[in-house]
Amino acid sequence: MFGAQPMEDSGALFGLLESLFPVRFESRSNNDYDSLAGVVLMHGDRDAANQVSDLGLPVFVVLHDEGTRIPSEGAKVTLTHNSVLPRPMRGQTLEVRESLDVAIVAARTDEVVVAAMQGEPIWVLGWRGGAARHFVGTPLPALAGKDFLYEHVNDKQFICFLPLIQFLRDLTAADAWTPPPIRASFIFDDPNLHWKRYGHVDYREMARHAEKHNYHAAFATVPLDAWFVHRDTADLFRENKGRLSLLVHGNNHVRSELGRSFSEEDALALAAQALRRIAWLERRSGVEVSYVMAPPHGPCSEAMMRGMVRVGFEAACISQGWLRELRRESDCRSRIGLAMSENVAGLHLIPRFGMSSRNFRTRILLAAYLDQPVIPAGHHEDAANGLELLEQLASFLNTLGDVHWMDMKSIVRSNFSMRREKEVLYVKMFSRIIRLKVPEEVKQLCIERPWLNAGAAERLRWREDQTDFKVIDSYGEEPIAIKSGAELEITSVCSGLIHPDNVPGLSPPLWAIARRQFCEVRDRLSPAVGRLLGSSMAKAKSDRLALSELRQRQ
Repeated sequence: MFGAQPMEDSGALFGLLESLFPVRFESRSNNDYDSLAGVVLMHGDRDAANQVSDLGLPVFVVLHDEGTRIPSEGAKVTLTHNSVLPRPMRGQTLEVRESLDVAIVAARTDEVVVAAMQGEPIWVLGWRGGAARHFVGTPLPALAGKDFLYEHVNDKQFICFLPLIQFLRDLTAADAWTPPPIRASFIFDDPNLHWKRYGHVDYREMARHAEKHNYHAAFATVPLDAWFVHRDTADLFRENKGRLSLLVHGNNHVRSELGRSFSEEDALALAAQALRRIAWLERRSGVEVSYVMAPPHGPCSEAMMRGMVRVGFEAACISQGWLRELRRESDCRSRIGLAMSENVAGLHLIPRFGMSSRNFRTRILLAAYLDQPVIPAGHHEDAANGLELLEQLASFLNTLGDVHWMDMKSIVRSNFSMRREKEVLYVKMFSRIIRLKVPEEVKQLCIERPWLNAGAAERLRWREDQTDFKVIDSYGEEPIAIKSGAELEITSVCSGLIHPDNVPGLSPPLWAIARRQFCEVRDRLSPAVGRLLGSSMAKAKSDRLALSELRQRQ
């Protein structure tokens, strides 16, 4: 890096980027380019860039100190169809929701515009001597204190993050891991199998709509509701399992149910009871449930996560806001939210966002760019005006490429990246259980589990083509002999794993049962109440108009 005090200005940012990419940043004085793979000019100019390019080095130049400023809040950023961008980003328009200090970058005749704000170039790409030259007018995120990079690299300031990250991705492409394809699912919290409708959601209508517009809807169901299954509704889910599925939503569905301070025993008991109820639901309905938790009202404590992973939950789906609160005091807080999933207390966490978010397009693009599952979430009220919102979301998502719409279990088990070196396949796990097909001519497998700190160990189980599991008690990423073309299931077994049936039971408080019954009745009556209120309001409006006309005639 070159420029006036570059490490002092952005040292926290570059330190974080070193943990995300196989790079090391060094602050250099002018003209010292020995042993460099690329150059970042923090306060650069084109003359300095020319000098770097003549050495055959790619260069990233911040021209932020030059050029005319653009009023940015509420402005539109247009990304071109340039091949430097990954396919989902090409041709997209993003809205800037915060005021940013952005400068115009004049594009020369031998350069192309990658991004423009209000029609003015802010990211320009050129080539010289076979080396790429990126010129940007956007400021780099400045991290301080307990900042999360995601607090800067979000749907509000995405354009400040994108150019540098793309430069580093291109620079390290030879060592890059291959991520999974774009994967997506809608989540609706609360519905159950008691009837063919739940509030504003009509399951049959949604299954037909999902087939027509290509999406998947997963319903986070409350384990307390497992006491009854409507047979026709269960049949509908089984017949449409490619479009409709279930996951877990708390246990009794009381406020902040999973976010309280728990003892180890209480957390384990609650998590085990939830899975016992879900197992009962699966047996009665014949509908498979993803062992993925959507915490009621958002929060989930680390004690609860430790209990969930011990009884067999594979993951939890949680908002970025609650994830940041969980890791506020963590040493790795700054990079939270940038990985395919996060591991907290042994449980993998998948981010989700509100499906009715005003800036949902940018949130979708950001998740896709970070190789995260795209999980827009909501409640039955989001279907109060029909399924147009889902159609809009699915239509946009399906333009981004080969989108794989999945249930949450399939999403969790596809959370891994791969890298191949001749006959050896390297797999980096972002879930405890993954499934993959071994490429042809691959004979060995090496598995990385990023959540294990140096010296930490967990049992590794794997099997090929539904054969018996093989187990390594202490696996250290050494090569494993495998069969080319085989279907693999790989599990990293947490310490202290216990079957839910072996955990002492809980008696649900009567008030929790009554509360859940009240909430369900309220939800189921919501469409009728809405129609009644709408009719009353329409009649009142009609009466007011009639009275107004009468007064005018008088």
